[in-house]
Parts: sequence; C-alpha cells; structure tokens
Amino acid sequence: MEILGTTLFGVGRMGKIHAKNINEHPQLDLRYLVDENKECSKTVKGKINKITALFPNEATIALENSDIKACIISTPFSSHRDIVEQCLKYRKHILCEKPLTPTLKEAEELFKIAETRGLNLMVNFQRRFDPQFREIYDLVRKGEIGNVRVIKTTSRDPPAMVSLDYLKSSPGIFFDSAIHDIDIICWLANSKPTSIYAVGSATDELYAEQGDVDSCCITITFENSIIGNIEVSRNAVQGYDQRLEVFGSKGTLQSDNKRHKLVKHLNEEGERIDPMIQDCTERYAEAYKEVLSHFVKATNGTEEIIVKPNQVLMATHLAELCKKSLASGNKEFVTLSF
Repeated sequence: MEILGTTLFGVGRMGKIHAKNINEHPQLDLRYLVDENKECSKTVKGKINKITALFPNEATIALENSDIKACIISTPFSSHRDIVEQCLKYRKHILCEKPLTPTLKEAEELFKIAETRGLNLMVNFQRRFDPQFREIYDLVRKGEIGNVRVIKTTSRDPPAMVSLDYLKSSPGIFFDSAIHDIDIICWLANSKPTSIYAVGSATDELYAEQGDVDSCCITITFENSIIGNIEVSRNAVQGYDQRLEVFGSKGTLQSDNKRHKLVKHLNEEGERIDPMIQDCTERYAEAYKEVLSHFVKATNGTEEIIVKPNQVLMATHLAELCKKSLASGNKEFVTLSF
C-alpha cells in the first residue's frame, strides 16, 4: 500500500497519542505538526525525526505539499470546522476527533464537500473499534441474544479529566461526551431513532458557571422497539467508568471496566480489586490504533469506511435534540432521516 504523508493538527493529550500511533504505523509518514504551542510540538518532535513544527497560520506549508495525503485533527473542538474546510480545500483525506461540528447543518456541508471531491472524512468514534464493544456488536448481529430489547451505556469521567480551560472551549456534555454513547447505541440498535429525552444537572458549580451539566441521562427509542439508556457523568471519583450492556430475548451481553489486574483478593476484611483505568487514552489505547489502521486502509482503497457520514449526522442531530430536550424538559421526536 502507498505510504501516506501525514499532517497532525493539535498535539495536546489526544494529539500525543495520535503522534505515537502515526509514527508506529508502517503506512504513515508523519511530516508536519501544527499547533499554537510550538513547545508542545517540539516535545513530540524530539521523539520522532523528520517532522516540521508549524503554527496554525503556517498550515498551508503542509497542505500545499503534494506528498501530504492525510490529515489527523485533534485540536480543540471550536477549530474543527475551519481546519476540516482547509484540508478539504487542499484535497486531503481527514480523520477528525469528535464532534465534527456543533450543528447538523455544518456537518452536512462538510460531508458534501468531501463527497464531491472524492475524499474520506472520518470522525473518530473509536469506541466502535474497542475489542470488547466490537465483540458485543458481532454477537448481536449473529443473533446470539435474540431480539434486542434494551441497550445501556455508562460513561463516567474522573474529575481530573476536566479543567476550567477545557470547559470554556467545550461544546457541552452532549457533544463532548454523550455523543460517543449516542453513536454506540445507534450502531448496535441498527434502526432509525424515533424520540429522545434528556435530563441533567450541575452538581458542581464549575459546570453551572459554564452553562453546562456534569451528569446526564438520555433515553432513545427506535423504530424496531429497542430502548437505549445512556448515563454520563464527569465526576466519577472511582475512575474512568465505561460499561455497556445489551439485553435481548435470549440473554444479555455485558462489557465491564478494564483494570490492570483482574484478580480479586477476598479475606475477612472483605474484597479488594485493582482500581479501574483512570483515563480514556489508556482505556481505549487499542481502539485508537485500530481506528488509525482502518482509516489508512480506507484511504488506500482496501476497506470501506465503517463510520458512515449518515451515522455521524444522526449522532450530531441527536446531540442537538438532547440540548433542546434538556432546555425544554420535553421529549423530542426525530423527524429526519439520513
């Protein structure tokens, strides 16, 4: 397969993970880092040879290089649309962190441009590539638990994962966090959503001051009668709590939290078990590598992208409806199809 010259936008927490994975991939050649903080770029550059660090206003240096075929975007959310538009203008294939845009209209426009130019525009819904979640998906498709009735996700972040600076640039809990769960439930349900209802609360003043909530619950109904339940929180002191359950007519499938050690120690004092993993970059480390490999194969034409534009658009639309439902206190009905 062709070696793809690659530019990475953003070298923060996620950007460093992408830089490492890009550098280790045999079909990718990381040539440019684009970030407002060149010191961060220099830190990454010091570990990888042949890289040029650029400020955002210098990005055209990378984009005008015909050897650059792929761009990975892991910058703060507010910059996604502009960077994606710029990369599409220079005919680059794109893997972008979620959320792509804060509105359905903007997302539709970007996918239309990508389609017109024959380019891949993939959103990094990495949980689909997690081995545990993928096994559940495959078993559901094989009919191992019969007709699916309820799909539940629990996604709780430790407080340390969220800072005030992060919240100030965040699009809110539905786009920033719950959109992963919305995508997973729609992916597993394999049916058109019909309604969505969201409730939430700010138990921490930090979130209330930013007009956001730190905990929310979402219920989604589907045409095939499946019910989806989502619980999301940004205040889980026990660690990075990530669980999935699918309940069907012939049984239940569950994905539990990952831990460094699975051995339980039971004695007269009770039960001890290793703490759960504390960070998304560690919990989904394998999934991030799989996403990148899939993106490369799709760009080289050996696989078809499995995170379809219409699926991203539906997740975006449902996140919008969650905001509307939270504000109104009402169930919102899904009238659009993609």
